[in-house]
Amino acid sequence: FGDYLEFGVSRGTSLACMFHALKGENVSHVRLIGFDSFEGLPPEASTEGWMPGDFSSTEHVTRRYLSKKGVDLARVRLVKGWFKDTLNQETKQHLGLKKASLVMIDCDIYSASRAALFFCEPLIVDHAVILFDDWGWREKVGEVGQKEAFDEFLGAFPELTAEPLPSYFEHARVFLVERRTR
Repeated sequence: FGDYLEFGVSRGTSLACMFHALKGENVSHVRLIGFDSFEGLPPEASTEGWMPGDFSSTEHVTRRYLSKKGVDLARVRLVKGWFKDTLNQETKQHLGLKKASLVMIDCDIYSASRAALFFCEPLIVDHAVILFDDWGWREKVGEVGQKEAFDEFLGAFPELTAEPLPSYFEHARVFLVERRTR
């Protein structure tokens, strides 16, 4: 079982939920790695209908929230910075990332979602569950978002297949992504 990677941590509500879900299943060896600027949405968010800085939470506030929610901080690694600066090979090596089994894409905007997916591609060794928290409502209003980022991702890596799974709320989507054997 690989790591849990979350893109768009903000305060840490999803990360805390995943920690407790894994704990409830007696899966205690999984690292929880969260990527966030801790400055809110990036400047390019304005071109996608958002305000730069929306959803900001400092790393300190996030750690305090996780601790308050009973998350074992020894299993959590927070990576601070803009995705354009942190989603790279150096970060993979620094963190010792080899395999991701659970991926939460909660970064709201198309460009960040796309960057997160492409970063994860080599970490999908056999299969992974990918959760999209902000899929449905953008699709409903005809805006480019996580659906388009995922379509591009699957188009760029035809060795990956995606099977829809039940979702946890109306605007989210969940997929089992599998790598075809070579």
